[in-house]
Amino acid sequence: MQPKFLILKFFTKDFSDLFIQKISEYPHIIFTSKKINGTYNIFIKTDKYFESILKNIKNNNFYTSYIYLYTCVSIVLSEFIIDNFELKLAHQILSSKYKYLNVHEKNKLKNIVHFVLDYNYPSDSSKNLFLYRKDLILRKLLLNFRTSNYLYVDHFIYFKLTDYYLHLENIISKTYSRC
Repeated sequence: MQPKFLILKFFTKDFSDLFIQKISEYPHIIFTSKKINGTYNIFIKTDKYFESILKNIKNNNFYTSYIYLYTCVSIVLSEFIIDNFELKLAHQILSSKYKYLNVHEKNKLKNIVHFVLDYNYPSDSSKNLFLYRKDLILRKLLLNFRTSNYLYVDHFIYFKLTDYYLHLENIISKTYSRC
């Protein structure tokens, strides 16, 4: 049985609104949002027209519309996490692992880390590093959606993205060793 919706739960309205803004750019995806018990829930699915087109394609897999949906949502969420949570996680790492640094050294390291994590910087290594970080998140999201049709986004970021967090720690430690 196919699930009717993919459900994302956010703890803040701002992040929920940002996600809605990003996912609305994808064609054939419809959604509704509702606040339930203090969380902002977004119910997402493909539209009927898209599903009917897919049903008429020869050799079409029964789950093609859900694969499209999960892929679109995963792409948007991975970019969303990098844009909105990456620097928070980096600051968390800096404040917990490098608390022995004085203020000047810590600020210097923060600035260099911001520069290293900036995927708009026009270098191949910066772009490759961004793609690798995005890939780490995408893989975890797609694995989650194989077994579940819902996701607590904040919980996922802070507790399920251990590979991503370790990669950020590694980037910061390499940055610190070169300072």
